[in-house]
Amino acid sequence: MQLLIADDDDYTREGLIDTLPWARLGIARVIQARDGVEAARLAAQTRPEIVLTDIRMPRLSGLEFAEQLIRICPDSQLLFMSGYMEVDYLKRAIKLAAVDFIEKPVKPSEVERAILKTLAQLRERQERQMIRAENVILQQQRLAELLLQGPFEPAQASRLCDATGFPAAGSYIAAVLERRSAAPQETALRETVAGHLGTRYAALVRQTGPKRVQVVAACGAGAREASRLVDWLAALAEHLPSCTIGIGSCAAGLSEVRASCAAAQQAADRSFYEPGSRVFRQMDAVAGTAAGTTAAGTSGLLAECYRLLDEAPEQLPDWLAAVCKRFNECRSPARPEVEALFAACADAILSRSPAHARSSGADAPRDALRACRSIGDAETYMRELARRHDEAMRQAASYSRHVREVLRYVAQHYTDPALDLARIARHMQRSAAHLSVVFRQEAGTTIRQHINDCRIGEAKRLLLSERYKVHEIAELCGYASASYFAKAFKSATGFAPADFKGRRKK
Repeated sequence: MQLLIADDDDYTREGLIDTLPWARLGIARVIQARDGVEAARLAAQTRPEIVLTDIRMPRLSGLEFAEQLIRICPDSQLLFMSGYMEVDYLKRAIKLAAVDFIEKPVKPSEVERAILKTLAQLRERQERQMIRAENVILQQQRLAELLLQGPFEPAQASRLCDATGFPAAGSYIAAVLERRSAAPQETALRETVAGHLGTRYAALVRQTGPKRVQVVAACGAGAREASRLVDWLAALAEHLPSCTIGIGSCAAGLSEVRASCAAAQQAADRSFYEPGSRVFRQMDAVAGTAAGTTAAGTSGLLAECYRLLDEAPEQLPDWLAAVCKRFNECRSPARPEVEALFAACADAILSRSPAHARSSGADAPRDALRACRSIGDAETYMRELARRHDEAMRQAASYSRHVREVLRYVAQHYTDPALDLARIARHMQRSAAHLSVVFRQEAGTTIRQHINDCRIGEAKRLLLSERYKVHEIAELCGYASASYFAKAFKSATGFAPADFKGRRKK
């Protein structure tokens, strides 16, 4: 905090500077002025929070300087000093909203008291401003949710526009920004976007996730104004080099903002097929490209995946490559449809894989596919899943009949807490000791360890899916209690279940 002392009496000015405990009072810098003209110049340069000025000074009196200060720094707090306690001076000081009036010769204790009083008023004003600002931000978020999420209510929208100062009439353009990776300077995505837009346009910025924001910006009527706003939104790419930006259509009123945002999301989704680009305008979408793959078409592709899994699983990688090539050429279907198709295919692959293959560390398919930046990343993930499945099936086929039967039985019953070697041996009508030796020789591990690997592997997938609570996962994976599951999981992975689950959020 800064304080300006304006007084032509060097003794008074320097005496106060040397005497008062400025640091304890919270004053980081004290600025000196010898007359009103110098005080006005320094105030314009430094913008002090507190001004302590003599009334009678050469060239420009303290009262005349104060009148200029109100125009230069309206937020500065005024303290007057004078040896002439005349009624006219007091009246003008009150009119200028002086915090206090100190009689000369000044006493440091009185000046300190006046400064403490001023600081208290400053803190109170700052708190009021903060509360008002927080209330405006809250109202802006409500307005953004109303426009983007709905249902749209005109009367409520009008009230919120009045409360926030957002234009209730005119044209609007929505945009969606998604961060590909976090750069150090981009930790506050919402604040960066709001700061860039706020220099020219009224805008609402809604954070919908750690890496995603929605924007509604207002512009004047006419195609030229809309074009300028689109260019200004696109310029965000220079400030956020790790983000993709989808820009929607021009909305003629508040009720059409949601449609503009949907168009912005469709534009942003094109980054799935064009990972080398970062700015996507709805108006740039290529009309008349291949009609794409309809819902019926993706359903047919899922049926093809099922057939290959049952009849020729070794052909899955080539089939996936051909499907992705077709999608890439057509630039369709939309990303959500691709994710849904491949997630269903991944679930089918995992459900047909041996239990030990399912426990090989594969992330929950939907989460893994959601993290893919492009169709190429999705293809890589799916081909690797298919490769692991084929490898596991080949490995299982190389085992003896007894070992294959153990693997099959464990895959079907590992969710039962009572499953153990003795039960498997009774089911197979074989000696537990002989079965244990044969399994270890061929599989390279014990039956007990294999059961545990299957349970831990499934627990990892369920934890990363974030759809289940820890005690539910314990039950689904064959553990008698959540506490026993936590101990077993920590021993196998080095993580507590809750910590492992939290890794997806980092």
